[in-house]
Amino acid sequence: SGSLSSLQHLTQLQELNLFGTGVSGSLSFLQTLTQLQTLRLFNTHVSGSVSFLQNLTQLQTLDLSITQVSGSLSFLQNLTQLRMLDLSHTQVSGSITSLQQLTSLSEMSVEGSQVGVPTEHELAVFTQQHSITILEHD
Repeated sequence: SGSLSSLQHLTQLQELNLFGTGVSGSLSFLQTLTQLQTLRLFNTHVSGSVSFLQNLTQLQTLDLSITQVSGSLSFLQNLTQLRMLDLSHTQVSGSITSLQQLTSLSEMSVEGSQVGVPTEHELAVFTQQHSITILEHD
């Protein structure tokens, strides 16, 4: 367990997998890790806003599931290389349709989050345009 802030100096880091560990606290220090391609923090005690992640434009895999992170989906709009996104069981909110420009996105899970699911027609258009699988709850 403990803080992750000591990692902020590893600016060339491309992959960070801390899933299932006891790490906790804010993730804001990650904004310096601009070369990150994979960030997996699922099932940790990290919390706070995720808006700073908008600077991590190299991200391809982002898994924040089962954490206490919060904020709006709009932080993702700059992450155009994102392929896999898991926000299940988080406090992240917004509409899936706000992610239209993420054309590389092929898998997304929002189950148990505050993400609003679009109408059936909007979802059909979105999934057709993106060749994406969206996992959600009813």
